[in-house]
Amino acid sequence: MKIKTLVAAMLVLGVVAPVWAGKTRTRARSQPGFDFADYPTYAWAKGTPAVYPGVEAIIATAVESELAKRGLTKAEGADAALLVSTYTFAQGEMDVVGRSFWGAYWGVMTVNISEFKKGVLYIKIVQRGSEEPIWQGLAGKAVNGKPEKVIAKLPAIVASVFETRPELIQPPGDTAD
Repeated sequence: MKIKTLVAAMLVLGVVAPVWAGKTRTRARSQPGFDFADYPTYAWAKGTPAVYPGVEAIIATAVESELAKRGLTKAEGADAALLVSTYTFAQGEMDVVGRSFWGAYWGVMTVNISEFKKGVLYIKIVQRGSEEPIWQGLAGKAVNGKPEKVIAKLPAIVASVFETRPELIQPPGDTAD
């Protein structure tokens, strides 16, 4: 997948929206009429591996569990109807807040600078032979403190992405009324 396509998908899904500490924001989108029940099998396609060791296996297990709940079976090679890939990103963010207080003959200005990491998980599902996603999900979370705490919550985060009611992806040239 080209980086431009991935960046565009992330922007469409709202990665640039603020991520609040302690809360995971999730979004999902699907093609009109998409139903997991219409596709019996899936296979893994290449994505972007996670930064921390072992995290990719945790994510894959959680995604496979969610797909199994929806009736899909993992298949090998060309037998799969759907291809699933995950992309993970971690980036540093900075929040700067300034306040000033002024009296008749004095003034005080305070500036608070907070640094944190933001982790993003993007799940993309395409039909075999297509590059266009028919379902895509996204989770973003500010990671404050130890990343191990977020890693322990990954299965629940993946589940929340799949449980999010998907918005419809509009076909190119089609406008929503």
